[in-house]
Amino acid sequence: MTTTVTPVQPESRTPAEPASVRRGALLSLLRPQRGRLAAAIGCGLLDQGFALAAALLGAALVGRALNGESAGALVPGLILLAALVLPKVLAAWAESYLAHDLASGCLRSCATAAIASWPR
Repeated sequence: MTTTVTPVQPESRTPAEPASVRRGALLSLLRPQRGRLAAAIGCGLLDQGFALAAALLGAALVGRALNGESAGALVPGLILLAALVLPKVLAAWAESYLAHDLASGCLRSCATAAIASWPR
């Protein structure tokens, strides 16, 4: 059994939309969801901020340890480092949740518009 593939002729293809049209369509989908988009971006920035703070604190602790400070002197920094883990994890979770909620809202809007455009 052989399968033949018919090539698509160039003149039968629809031309690609300009980027400005696609961008406008995306922005029109996101416009009603601005609050969730801002919250997702804010949580993403918080997540990155906590990660940066933890990295800087960890590097400072390693530097202090290499300079010969006692373990007891490092304990407050280690406690602070451990305390940075929970808000970082929560910010990452919230960003992921909000971004997925935003995406499902956009998909819901697309599906509703597509169904509404079907002939009856």
